[in-house]
Amino acid sequence: MGTHPEGIEEMVPAWFGETTNGSVLAMFSYEPSDPFAVTARFTTGDLEVSWTFGRELLREGLLGTSGLGDVRFSHRNRREINLDLVSPDGSARIVCDATALNRFLARSYALLPAGQECDYLDLDSWLTRLTI
Repeated sequence: MGTHPEGIEEMVPAWFGETTNGSVLAMFSYEPSDPFAVTARFTTGDLEVSWTFGRELLREGLLGTSGLGDVRFSHRNRREINLDLVSPDGSARIVCDATALNRFLARSYALLPAGQECDYLDLDSWLTRLTI
C-alpha cells in the first residue's frame, strides 16, 4: 500500500437538462484513498447532492456513451456531456462542460495513473470495516 497523495477538486460548469438557465454548482473530486472512484457534488440553492461512481465510468463517458445503472454519460455535442442520475427519489440530467471534465480526469490520472490504483488500496482497513 502506497502513501496517499492529496486529492484534487475541480469546479465544472454545469446546468440542468435542456436549458442553461438552471445552473448547478458542480464540484468533482478525486481521492487516492478511494482510488477507483470520483465524487460529484451538485449544489443548487439549499440542496446539495453527492454521487460517487467509478473513475473508469467517467473516462468511458468522455469517450462515448457509458453506464447502465444509476449514473449514465452520453455526448450532447463536442463541448457538452449529459450526466444522467437516477435514484428511487427521482432523476436528473445535468449537462457538464466536456473540457472541464477532461481536465479533471487528466489531473486525476496525473495524481494516480491508471493501473496503480491497487497500490493505494488499504485492504486490511476495508476488511476490518466489513467484519465489524
